[in-house]
This record gives sequence, C-alpha cells and structure tokens, in this order.
Amino acid sequence: MDNDRKSSADYLNGAINFGQNAYKAGKMFAKGARIVAAGEEAATLAATSEIWGPILIVLSIIIIFTLLILMGGQAKSATPTQTSISPNNQPLGQTTCASGDLRSCLLNDFNINASSQFTEDEIQQIYNAFSLVFQYPKYQEIWKKGGQLKLLRALPPIWNGKDPGTCTGEAVDASETMYLWNMNKCGFYTGNAYLIIHETGHILSGRDNDLFNSFNYSDLAGKDGSACYKYYQAQANCQTDSYLKTYIGPGCLVKDEDFAEGVADYILYKTWTPAGNSLTDFPNQCKNTYDWFANHVFGGGKL
Repeated sequence: MDNDRKSSADYLNGAINFGQNAYKAGKMFAKGARIVAAGEEAATLAATSEIWGPILIVLSIIIIFTLLILMGGQAKSATPTQTSISPNNQPLGQTTCASGDLRSCLLNDFNINASSQFTEDEIQQIYNAFSLVFQYPKYQEIWKKGGQLKLLRALPPIWNGKDPGTCTGEAVDASETMYLWNMNKCGFYTGNAYLIIHETGHILSGRDNDLFNSFNYSDLAGKDGSACYKYYQAQANCQTDSYLKTYIGPGCLVKDEDFAEGVADYILYKTWTPAGNSLTDFPNQCKNTYDWFANHVFGGGKL
C-alpha cells in the first residue's frame, strides 16, 4: 500500500488514542474544576465535567466502529478482480481495459495500431491474445525494443492472393506489420490465439537480433527428439528440417518458424492441440526447448 495512504489499522489506532486522550482530558478537566470550584456554580461545573469523560469514551468507540466499517468497504472495493479463465484453468489475462475502448487500449497498452476494418469481436480476441503474453515482464521488455506495430485485416502476402479459406496470418518484422485474415473462420482457442501469438514471435525475433541469433533450434531439436519435433517439408519448395510438432506451415524458414512456434506453444500448449501434431505436455515433451523459451523470452515465468 502507498505510504501516503492510511490503512484501517492506522485509523483504528488513531481512534483509540483519541478515546484515551479524551478520557484523560475529561478526568483532568474534572479535577481542575474541583480544585478551582469554591461555590455552587463551581460544583455544578465539576459535576458536568465528571460526566464528559465517559461520554467522550462512548463517542470514541462509535468512531472506531464507524471507521472500521468505512475502511473495510473501501479496501474491498479497491481490490481488482479477474474472472476470465480459459479451458484447463489457464489464465486468460486482462480482457478489459480502463476506458472500455479496446482499440484505444491496444494502442495505449501494447503500442498496436489496429485497422478500423477489424470487427469488434476480432478486436476483443486480439486484445485477449496480447493480454496473455503481456503478463510476462520479460516478453514486454523485448516487445518494447520496437516501435508501433501496424495490424492489418488483410490477406497475408505469403499466400500470393490465394485465400486459404481458414484463419491465417503473417508478420513482416522489417516493416513492423502483422496481417490477420479470416479470423471469423476460427475460434479463439481453435486458431486465433495461436495465430496471433505465433506471429508476435516473428516480431520479437526482429526486434531483438541477439536473442534470435542465440536460438539454436537444431541443437534443441537434437536434444528433445521426435517427442517434440517432426522432420518434414513444410511445402514443396522448402527444405526438409526439424519443425516443432505443432507447426502446420507454410513457412520455409525453419529457425524463424520454430522460434515463433515456441512462443505460441509456451503460452497455449494446454489449449492449442491441432490434430496429429499436438504437444499437450510441452514442458516435458520438449524440456530443453521449453526451458530455453522460459529463460530467454518469458523470464522464467510459468502460467
């Protein structure tokens, strides 16, 4: 609690001291009156002062209970609550913001300029996803190494104008731009959360070159083996290499995709389980990879 704000205990102690001092004052006043009083008028004054001591004590007790009730109510109302919990009891993160205007909050909280073409439901899901990763101070530190992110509701360039018919995205770290498309074709935990958080991984790798260069995916794949990685070709013009098992393409740059996939898997392994490629126990199936992301991207934090 801030030093300039009194707790209910402070007010209680103050009220008790007030009561004690009032009682002493009453007694002293009565004593003084008895010494000075010489006649009927003085005797009356003394009798009156004898009454004031107990009265002041009673008033102090009333003040104490009143302060306790008031301060208790204030403390309760000042405590923030978080009620949004995702499947498998994984915290969803703060899904509302102070102003209630999620578009403005994306800009103010995460430095993201979202296109006006996004629907309100899409904006809510985008805010939810960024709230998940921004629970980690280390992630925030890396994110803030870059500037404002442009978030576009448009078909990603990687598809060359051919709509894949499902939710998709692409991050172009050089221009600090992220594309999201067909979010209405997926639910939050059946595609959109993964899509957004995966793409933030690409933005992070562009904002911290030293971090990305230290990511030795082939070494981690060798240590974690087939329980964690699959050796395959993402598409015809890609090299065959070790991808994290949750990755479903179509990127060819394996290190880039494994980095972004690791960011998404770290957050969503309990809820993102594409058929045939699931890593439902990421911390144990991919112990070395999980630990690398925990230490270098998320600061050791675990949900």
